[in-house]
Amino acid sequence: MTRGFEVSKTLFENLVKHLVEIEEQKDKLLEEYFQEPSKERDELEKLIDNVTAQPPCASLKNSTG
Repeated sequence: MTRGFEVSKTLFENLVKHLVEIEEQKDKLLEEYFQEPSKERDELEKLIDNVTAQPPCASLKNSTG
């Protein structure tokens, strides 16, 4: 059973915006911190993919509807 959280429209929109920015900047972030292939780079890439692949804020409910 998944529980949801009710948040303001502004918070919901900001969270979605940040997730999109993370997804768009993923390659740049990986190159900046991990120039060479490594286990840590792969783990971070998988983490970013997992976070951004889920429906945005799946357990959040916009409090205005």
